[in-house]
Amino acid sequence: MLGTYLLRTLVKVVDPKVPAKAIEEAEEAIKRLDRQLSQASVISREVIQKRKEEHGDPAELPQLLEDIRQDLVPIAEKLGLSAPEATLAGLESSLAAARQAQLRTVSALENQAGQLGTLKERYEQAAVTSWQVIQERKDKYGDPADLPNLLEEIQRDLAPIVKALGLPVPDAAISSLESSLAAVPRVQLTTSGSLEKKAGQLDTLKERYEQISKEVVEDVSIPTELESQRTQLQARINTLNREIPVLTRQLNQRQATERELAELCRQVQALPGLCNDIEQIQRKLETLEAAGKQGTLYNQILATGQEYLEQAQPEHCPLCKQQIEDLQALLEILRQETPADVEKMRQEYKTLHATLVQKQNQAAQLEQKQNQIKKLEMGLTKLPEDLESQIEEEKKESEKLTTELTSVQAEITQIEGRIKLAAEHRRRLDDVLKEIEEALGRPPDEDVTSALEQTIQTVRKQAADVQALDIQPIADKLDRAKQLSQIQKDEVQLRQRLDTVLEEVKQVLKRPPGEDVASALDQEIQAVRKQATEIQALNFQPIVKELNRAKQLDEIQKDERWLRQFESSYQTASQEKARFNYRIQRLTELRNALQDIAETTKRHQQTIVTSVLNALDIHRYYQQLDPHPAYRQLQIEPELTKKGTYNYWIKALTDDRSHGTYVQTRFSTAQANCAAIAIFLAVNQHLSKKLETLILDDPSQSMDPEHKTRLAQTLATIPHQVIVATEDPQMFEFLMDVFETPTVHQLGSWTVDGASLVG
Repeated sequence: MLGTYLLRTLVKVVDPKVPAKAIEEAEEAIKRLDRQLSQASVISREVIQKRKEEHGDPAELPQLLEDIRQDLVPIAEKLGLSAPEATLAGLESSLAAARQAQLRTVSALENQAGQLGTLKERYEQAAVTSWQVIQERKDKYGDPADLPNLLEEIQRDLAPIVKALGLPVPDAAISSLESSLAAVPRVQLTTSGSLEKKAGQLDTLKERYEQISKEVVEDVSIPTELESQRTQLQARINTLNREIPVLTRQLNQRQATERELAELCRQVQALPGLCNDIEQIQRKLETLEAAGKQGTLYNQILATGQEYLEQAQPEHCPLCKQQIEDLQALLEILRQETPADVEKMRQEYKTLHATLVQKQNQAAQLEQKQNQIKKLEMGLTKLPEDLESQIEEEKKESEKLTTELTSVQAEITQIEGRIKLAAEHRRRLDDVLKEIEEALGRPPDEDVTSALEQTIQTVRKQAADVQALDIQPIADKLDRAKQLSQIQKDEVQLRQRLDTVLEEVKQVLKRPPGEDVASALDQEIQAVRKQATEIQALNFQPIVKELNRAKQLDEIQKDERWLRQFESSYQTASQEKARFNYRIQRLTELRNALQDIAETTKRHQQTIVTSVLNALDIHRYYQQLDPHPAYRQLQIEPELTKKGTYNYWIKALTDDRSHGTYVQTRFSTAQANCAAIAIFLAVNQHLSKKLETLILDDPSQSMDPEHKTRLAQTLATIPHQVIVATEDPQMFEFLMDVFETPTVHQLGSWTVDGASLVG
């Protein structure tokens, strides 16, 4: 690794770009010297002498600048500019300012002349034309002094009309009279329509009263016997409706009891056979009990002998006196010598006893059902037997009574309708009389029809009178009054406008205009236009020509001064150029040598990098983690950059290495994580020779349980110390399973000093 580091450092040191940059700087300096030498060929003594013959001696420059200044001073004063300095820059700046000021001043004077012309037109309009229009309107409508008398006359003419329409009498003012006159047609139309509507309503009331008066409706009432008959029928129907559900429930109860009784009788039929079975089982049990007593006695004998042998442990049999060679074997034989028939009888006894108990329970249940049958039979005797016929008869009676009740109800409904009709007739007549009283404003006379007819005629006459009202003469007078009022206002405004124009003329002329204002304005306009013409006629061309000559003389001075400096430094420039050419030659040789060294160094560095990558045991860790089902091999491809460093591309391959893909582009997060861990472990095993410790922080991100298990197993095979920090409970369990004696430290609560360790 130290060799690789030294090679990288050497590549950086022998950078061919360093002499190349110095070569470029030297070539640029030579170009500058060449430009100076070429410029010297342009600026020579002969060229300068020809320019002097054309433009004059540069010694004349100060006097020429002073002459130009003297020519510019009166122009600057006329344009309101400051006097220029006798320098080339000052004169150029002053000339440019004078040209711009010439344009601005001419434009300002033209605008001033235009404004004076507009002011003259406004004066003539305010002093002559507008007064002629007002006089024409006076000739047509009269003198505005007659306006008060005219308004009083309009008020007198309008008063009776507004009173007839229920409107207030207006004041003798144009706005009040105009508002009142505008309301008259609207109120006239509304009042006429209201009167016509009232006449129509009265006519309708008259027709309704006459129609209702002609109707004859007799007073009727419901007969008492008909009401009594309806009540009796309804009471009987209600009684039947209560009895029929009761009888129906009794019928349903009887039918259910009969079905239950039949089922119980069917079940009780098995009771005699069940009793016979019980007797037979009891006899068998008695027989088995007798045989069982003999077996019990035999067992007692065996138990007594077994107990004697276990306690006394004799060497000879107490019965046959034979020697007992193996006491334990004999005891085992005694334990197993329970007769098979005895055990069989016990099992048969248990089975028969269980069957007996079952059948006795069944017999007890059937006896209970016999008692239940007796109770059900007793209950049936209490229920009537002809319930169906009773229900049918009461239903027929209910239907017959319902038909009779419907007929009686229809007759009563017809009578009630006639009663409602008579009441409605009386209500309608009362309503019509109330409406007639409200329309007349008083109770009607006995002859209601005649009173309505008279009122209708009166209302229609009022409507005709309202429609006949003519306000056009009053409107004509009000229009004349409005014209006179407008003439008054226009005269006041015209006087104010004329005063305003005269004040503006005074400010423009800066003196009182006198009686002939138009002539004074004409004189001012001519003076302004004359001034604009004079400024427009200013000729700057001679000054421009002299200023260009001054600039040429200034250039000749500068070229002579530069030529003197160049002649003194020409030899130095030639020596500097030769020195730069020699430096370029040496730098070119150095650059070629450095390029050869750099190429050799890069080739050797690539060989070292390839050998280091081949030494890494990446495949073993990658196959243990097994992150991908298809790409099961891993390869690192180095790429040398222009800077002399390497980019490393991680590529996954199939087992036969026929297909490959880059991990960054095709692998999921978990698969890429496994590949990174495999490379990390391989590099750690290759580099960590002294510090045998491996630290991983939460390595199981995005992994499923299977890959977490493989990761834990892989870490357990590493011979170094392994430190794993994880928040994954499942990964923690896998690590605890595969490591033999792991040390666990759990982080507790956090403070400003850090986290506390729980274990």
